[in-house]
Amino acid sequence: MTEQNFIDNINNKILTEEMIALTVHSYSKRAKNYRAIEYDLKEKEATEEEIELIVKQKKALYKRKAIVLSALQPIAIHMENHVQAKDEMFKIFEGKENNTETIFEDENYYGCSIRYYLAYKANGHTFHTPIKDYELDKYKYRDIPIINVGNLYSKGEDDLDNLLPLKYCEMVYNMVKSKKYNLKR
Repeated sequence: MTEQNFIDNINNKILTEEMIALTVHSYSKRAKNYRAIEYDLKEKEATEEEIELIVKQKKALYKRKAIVLSALQPIAIHMENHVQAKDEMFKIFEGKENNTETIFEDENYYGCSIRYYLAYKANGHTFHTPIKDYELDKYKYRDIPIINVGNLYSKGEDDLDNLLPLKYCEMVYNMVKSKKYNLKR
């Protein structure tokens, strides 16, 4: 899609799956970049204010991604069996009343949790947005299958150079938020 086609579509209140895919991909990659920065800051023992600023930006991008995806109908609910390694579990229980010595007597101990995601298809790509298990009832009667996908992982590199410029992402986001658009498949 050319820049002019994109702008023409915006001006005519037309939204395409390609525009959604480009926008969601761009928001997602930027949010993942902030997540990586957040981990780095925690490792470097940055101030709480520095970390909170990055977390706030990451969450804002993920929220925008979810809103843009709401222009589409989910194709499935993906259930992920999230397995955490022992060192990740230590971080979770660190500083809590639980005795970590007791929890991790077995050297091979892993924690496991179930996570749910709405799955969307746009322009040949699959995108996910998390939902809580108590939200599953909202989708119970919509004939949306629940598929166990094992572990979800991101494909591709976090190359931020080839993303849709934020000004275009914001145009799509604002159009979806206003609910004044025609979706062309």
